[in-house]
Amino acid sequence: MDESKGKILSALGYLVRQRRTGLGISQEELGLRANLDRTYISGVERGVRATEKIDKGIVGGRCG
Repeated sequence: MDESKGKILSALGYLVRQRRTGLGISQEELGLRANLDRTYISGVERGVRATEKIDKGIVGGRCG
């Protein structure tokens, strides 16, 4: 992974975690709402995973 992509994923992960904790929900609850596995949410928050699944969840309004 190139450095700029890593920074973007880390920033995205930070924002997802901030929003999730602001809503007072667990990774498991966010996964259920977004139809994603909890371990996938964990990877996103750590900045090691992101695909079109995240885009669809955000665009679809499933994250809150």
